[in-house]
Amino acid sequence: MDRLTLNNEAIENALKIFAETHMGPALRASLSLSRLLLPVQESAWPDVNYCFSRLTGDGFPMEFSFSSAENAISYTTEIAGPDIPESTKVKLAASLLAERTQVPQDGKITELISQLMQQQDLRYGAWMGGRHGFTGEDRYKIYLEITEASRGIGDTFFQRLTGNSSVLDREHYRLRMISIDNANKWEYYFRFFHIDVWQLLYIMRSIGFAEQGRELLDFITLISKRKVDQSFTGNNLGFSITLDTFGSAQAISIFTYNYKIFEPGDRYIRKKLLEFSDRFGWDFNSYTQITEPIAFKTGRLTNHGLVAFSISRAGTKILQVGLRPP
Repeated sequence: MDRLTLNNEAIENALKIFAETHMGPALRASLSLSRLLLPVQESAWPDVNYCFSRLTGDGFPMEFSFSSAENAISYTTEIAGPDIPESTKVKLAASLLAERTQVPQDGKITELISQLMQQQDLRYGAWMGGRHGFTGEDRYKIYLEITEASRGIGDTFFQRLTGNSSVLDREHYRLRMISIDNANKWEYYFRFFHIDVWQLLYIMRSIGFAEQGRELLDFITLISKRKVDQSFTGNNLGFSITLDTFGSAQAISIFTYNYKIFEPGDRYIRKKLLEFSDRFGWDFNSYTQITEPIAFKTGRLTNHGLVAFSISRAGTKILQVGLRPP
C-alpha cells in the first residue's frame, strides 16, 4: 500500500495492516480520514494538533473501534483543530455528513444543529465517525455534544421522536450526546451519576427491551467475570438508545471504562480480548497486529478506550472497544 497522506505514522501503520486483508475498505478509510483530519493538520496551533482532543486519553484526535461483529474498519475522529470554536465544529459536522454521504440534510437535523450552535459551554462540540464495510458499503455518523445547560434541547427531540418521556424522567442520569448517521438513525447517549441495576432494567423495559436487557446484563457478567452491580458503580457508566426513523428503539448499548471490565493496562486488556476472540470465534486478526506495539504496556493511561456492550432488538450481542492507534 502506498504511503498515505495522513501525516501520522500511527494511523498509517494501522491502515496498512487493515489493507493486508481488506485493501478496498482500507483505501476508502484512508481517503476519508485524509479529508476529515485535514483541518486538524492545518490548524494554526500545530504544536498541539495531536494532543488536544477529549476523544482519547492522551489527546490524540482519532480512535479506531474493534468489535466482536468485526466486518468493517470503524473510527471516530475530530473534524477541526483546537483553534476552531466548538460551536463551529457542530455546524461543520452537519456539512461533512452531507458531503460524505451526498444525502440532503433532514429538517430535524438542521433544526437541532441551529439550536446546539447556541450552546456556550461546549467542551468538544462534535466528532465524526466512519465505517467502511468489508462488502463495500460506507456509513458515516456525526456526534453532537449536549451540555448540561442545554440538555432540554436533546430531551425535546427524544420525546418528539419517540413519544416517550419516561426515560427522561430520572434524576440519576443526563443526556450528553446525540449521534445521527446517513441512514437517519438517531442514537441518544446518557451519562449516569449514580447507578443501580434496577435503573438499567427500568430503562430497558420502558423502551420494550425487557428480555434483551436481561440478556445484555448476562453478557456483561460473562465478559467481566463479575456481577454488573460490582462492575458499574458511581458515575463510571453510560448508555445509549438507537432509534429508527419512526422512533422505535432498535438497540441499546452500555459503556464503561476499560479498567472496570479488565485489569488496568493495555497488556491485560489485549490478552483478555484475544482470549475471548479465540473462545467465541471473533475476527480480531487486524486488532492483534495493530496492538502488537502495546502487547506489554502497563499502567492506567491506556491506548484502549471505552468498552461498549450492545444488544439489538433481534437479540444480537456485540462487544466493542475503542483504540487509539499505537
